[in-house]
Amino acid sequence: MGNVLPPLPLHDNIEPPSENIEYVDSRDLSQVSHHLRGIDVPVNTRKPFTPLEREMWLNVVEVLLAKGIESSGQVAGITGLNATQVNFFQKEILKRWETGITPTTINYRREKLYYEADKVKDACWRLFEKAEKTGKDYKETVIYLKMIIDAGARQAKLCGLDNAEPTLIKQETTTQNINIPVGSLDKIGKLLAQELSEQKNDS
Repeated sequence: MGNVLPPLPLHDNIEPPSENIEYVDSRDLSQVSHHLRGIDVPVNTRKPFTPLEREMWLNVVEVLLAKGIESSGQVAGITGLNATQVNFFQKEILKRWETGITPTTINYRREKLYYEADKVKDACWRLFEKAEKTGKDYKETVIYLKMIIDAGARQAKLCGLDNAEPTLIKQETTTQNINIPVGSLDKIGKLLAQELSEQKNDS
């Protein structure tokens, strides 16, 4: 009689997962905030947090912080965390950023500077329109226009467009894109030309 093969095992010899592996229930909040698209957000919003939950929450808050969402109340409304916990996470993130420059840090600072320049432009446009309506000296309106142009140049530099080749665009399209009345570009050009001419005469 030939050799008898040993019986096959009834199950594969697979070891059970280690008890040290941590699993976290997460949810998708991309419909609440598009900034969180593709980001796993823990279900648990109250302490105590496991080490993995804590790191996941730090990542969530860091993403929102980098997008300019700094208000603890706004972050709490998006994530379900309480505002005190959001403040705690934000402080830890900023402390980490101080110890090393990361791509997230650079993007955060760039976007923050861009938003600040945008606010300056909006304020200057309001002052410019008010000065035009009240008939103030044109030199004052030129100052506002210069600040608008400087803020725009700063934004272009932040976006890496400061060395881009200019493209000719129709005035109607340009004025629609930057939300100013048709004809304002002509006024800007005339006012700047007048000031430059006076500066040349004074010198």
